Parts: sequence; structure tokens; C-alpha cells
Amino acid sequence: MNLQKVFRKQVSNAKICMIIMGIITVLFTGCAQEVRNSYEEANSSEGVAAGRTAEGTDNNEETGDVIDIEDLDYETIPDEVHSDEASPMEDHGYGRIAGFLTTDLQGNDVDNDIFEQRELTFIYLWATWCAPCRNQLPDFQELYDDYNDRVSFVTVVLDGADNPAADDLVDEYLSFFTNLLPEDRLLSEIMPRYVPTTVIVDSEGYLVMDKIVGPRGSEYSQYLDEALSIIG
Repeated sequence: MNLQKVFRKQVSNAKICMIIMGIITVLFTGCAQEVRNSYEEANSSEGVAAGRTAEGTDNNEETGDVIDIEDLDYETIPDEVHSDEASPMEDHGYGRIAGFLTTDLQGNDVDNDIFEQRELTFIYLWATWCAPCRNQLPDFQELYDDYNDRVSFVTVVLDGADNPAADDLVDEYLSFFTNLLPEDRLLSEIMPRYVPTTVIVDSEGYLVMDKIVGPRGSEYSQYLDEALSIIG
């Protein structure tokens, strides 16, 4: 009799666990769908125009886990300093970075006029806490030497504000890059979900190809060759 009671109790507990797991699954699925919808909205032209981030929050708030980067710390620049004037350049179908104003790690103002310095701009988004990002920094010297006559090289240091580790890495490996702090308009079209992420833009800020996600090492030269052939 005691064994029957124990068995019934175990069955009852198992049913309760199944019910709880079902509720958690429904809630999780709903939340995941909401995040996915918000991310798609943020990447649409309507989402960007409305100034939405990947979480569906206003751009003057920090973005969250959906882009999988930590300690994103950047300032929102007032709208009056931005300009989204139409450009005669070809839209390659991957979006455009326009109207941003930020500073480099030395405190100098930088805006999208930086794209006009060369035919292309190679933009590398990284963070000091990202080991794959750090590991390939020494390789960029050779890439710069091979392409700097036609390509400008820029990094966006996602955790670069008041970060001695970022200053040290830039001094050691990236002194020939323009190293920027993140800013909402600068990131709005890129929407990096993972780091490192790399984009290549033309002289008007149009992305020439899709985002390049992950460390690519020697493959970066192939991407730059392809991008140069696209713009002619």
C-alpha cells in the first residue's frame, strides 16, 4: 500500500513537471518570436527610420542580448547634426551608413565624410573582451599595406570608451586605423549581432556587400578584391 502511494505521488509530480515545462516552452517561444520580430523591424527601412534598435527600444537606450555584445556604451548624437541627403551613388542593396557623428579614441570628431577619403572603407567592429577579435589584430598590418591606396581602414571599438585595454591594443596593432567609439547612427545599418563583424562601404557609405561575420583572416583580401571589382 505504501508503495502504491509513493508511485502515485511520483506520477503526480511528473505531471506537474510536464505542465510547468509546457508553460515555460510557450512563454519562451513567444518571447523569442517577439525578439525576432523586433530585430527584423529594426533592420527594415521603417525600423531604421523610426530610430529603433534590435530590442525595439529607442536608440538612446542600450541595446540588449539580441546582438550578443556586452557593455555597449555610446552616446546618442542630437538629430540636428545628422544629414541623410540623397546620394547619386548606386545602392548595392545592403543598406547605407549615413549621417553619423562620433569620436575616435583620441577624442577627435569623425563623421561619414571619412568615407570620401578612399574608394572603399573597411570597417571592423570588435571588442576587447572578444578573443577571436583580438587574435586577428596583428594580421591587419599586411592587409593595410596591400590596400591602403584604395581603401580606408576603420575600426569601431564597442567597449572602447575609457578602456585602457582598448588603448593598449590600438597602440600596439591598429595605429594605422581610424579607431572609433560606437554611435547609434553608425551602428543602425550594421546592426552587429556578433563580433567581430566587418562591413565594406563605398565612398558614400553604401554597403558594397553583405556583412562579414566572424574572424576571416586571409579571406579579407578576397572580400576587398571583390568589393573593388563591384564598384569598378
